[in-house]
Amino acid sequence: MPDRFVACLILALGALASACGDSNRAAADAALASAEEEYEALQADAVEYVPEQAASVEDALAEARASIDDGDSTEALSELGTLTPTISTLGDEIALRKADLASRWDGMRASLPRAIEDIRLRIGELSEREALPDGVTAEAVERARTGVETLSTTWTAATDAFRNGELSDALADATEVESQAAEMMAGLGMHQADGAP
Repeated sequence: MPDRFVACLILALGALASACGDSNRAAADAALASAEEEYEALQADAVEYVPEQAASVEDALAEARASIDDGDSTEALSELGTLTPTISTLGDEIALRKADLASRWDGMRASLPRAIEDIRLRIGELSEREALPDGVTAEAVERARTGVETLSTTWTAATDAFRNGELSDALADATEVESQAAEMMAGLGMHQADGAP
């Protein structure tokens, strides 16, 4: 009789453990599915605007999935409990990053077309001189004459990207224009008073 009782008790405990394990697995699967769905809605913007945070979330999701597959649903639930608030804040971080980029874009949109036009005017002015100002070479003028058209093309690409909602690409092109324009202006002596020819 005692042996039968012990055997029944062992079977009952095994069934209970199995039921608890199944319950944890179901809860972990549901939590993972919910986290993946929430992240998927933000993924495209997250990868573009906050790539480091996006990579961290994707790694954490993979770790939770691995814990579930390894049978450690309790660990997966713990990991997902930490991850869920992180995913929830991604939207705010993306919005802040977009606002920062938009602010930078507004400044460049106001200054760069004018800089390109000023370079063109300076090239025309220098071309009419019999002698160039001190510190300005014929090579610099010729580089600017060719390069200003490239600046204009790159700026057009930047504005097209912005209109298409590709803010990061627009800023990358605009930053290139800004850097090259500053170099050209320095070569043309635009940040100093002209010396007497």
